[in-house]
Amino acid sequence: MVPGIFIPILVGPIVDKRDKKDLIILLDIIQFLIFLIVTLLSIKLKFNYIFFLVLGIINISINTFYNITFYAFIPEIVEKNDLQKVYAITSMMDPFIKVFVIPLSVFLYTNYGMWIIFFINSITYIIAVFIEKYIKYDYINLEIKEINSTILTRFIENTKETLKYLKKEKGIRNIYLYFMLGMFGYSSISNLLYPYFETHNQFNIQNYSTIMTASAIGLIVGGILHYFVKIPTKYKYIIALLVYFMINSINAVLVYLPFKLMVISYFVYGILSINSYNIRQTTTQVYIPSNIRGRINGVFTIFNSFAMIIGGVLCMVLVKYLSISLIIFLFSSFGVLGAIKFILLGKKEVQKTYNL
Repeated sequence: MVPGIFIPILVGPIVDKRDKKDLIILLDIIQFLIFLIVTLLSIKLKFNYIFFLVLGIINISINTFYNITFYAFIPEIVEKNDLQKVYAITSMMDPFIKVFVIPLSVFLYTNYGMWIIFFINSITYIIAVFIEKYIKYDYINLEIKEINSTILTRFIENTKETLKYLKKEKGIRNIYLYFMLGMFGYSSISNLLYPYFETHNQFNIQNYSTIMTASAIGLIVGGILHYFVKIPTKYKYIIALLVYFMINSINAVLVYLPFKLMVISYFVYGILSINSYNIRQTTTQVYIPSNIRGRINGVFTIFNSFAMIIGGVLCMVLVKYLSISLIIFLFSSFGVLGAIKFILLGKKEVQKTYNL
């Protein structure tokens, strides 16, 4: 989470002023080399906590850079009418990995060790590089040659330009502030749902796993629906508003439900989450100009990372004084309040962005 706050500040201007395709290829080559080196080291060396901690920080930092570049790049190579399908496919990758790839990784680790996982990972990156080389699009060099300007001066100017844009575009600002509160609320689920099931006198870890699987299946089903069913532009705002209320409400009451309803609710939650993601991505990425998209995406990453860190810390403090179920309810309520404050009451500005 920490790299999610600092890395976007540094890489946003780079994404906006460089060829995004070249950046993506470069980052994949770096990842290939890192995991290839790690493969060789893991064969020779025993487990070392510090080594893997540093590796994790480097990997998260590169992935943060990559994601900002990737999402800024998609609108430049995909027609507007096809964006919903593309984002539907990308949204299914994470649940697909949870359902299929993680069990495979466990099998490989158990039978062959970590080196084989690192090696396969390195191969996937170099395969991606060869595929990415064939992406064709018209790159427009937006880099401005700044004479007699230092890195600090350019950083300050880039920051001012970003803040100026967010001040002017209230719709984008409201959407980002809602998601910050939504992620703050979700931090209670991500940090406390597992301990809730682990310490409950009626539930166990298997119940937790079932709920998470239901959510992952819901994400896949939602992605498939979004691939084949196009959301009419004029309904995107109202659908997004309803989805925001529903996903935060589900999280708020989840642990108060009977187990079967928990499973059904989180399956629905998975479908709705894809709806939330797809509407935001297909509209904001088109609405934000290409020459500032990387920086604005960076701000979104910072908002979410900051909310998750603060929320996680508060959860760890409050769990000493309040029940887990109450903390989850209170935190998730912030998401509902955010939907009211920034999406419902900010309808005029948000609708202009979502119904683009």
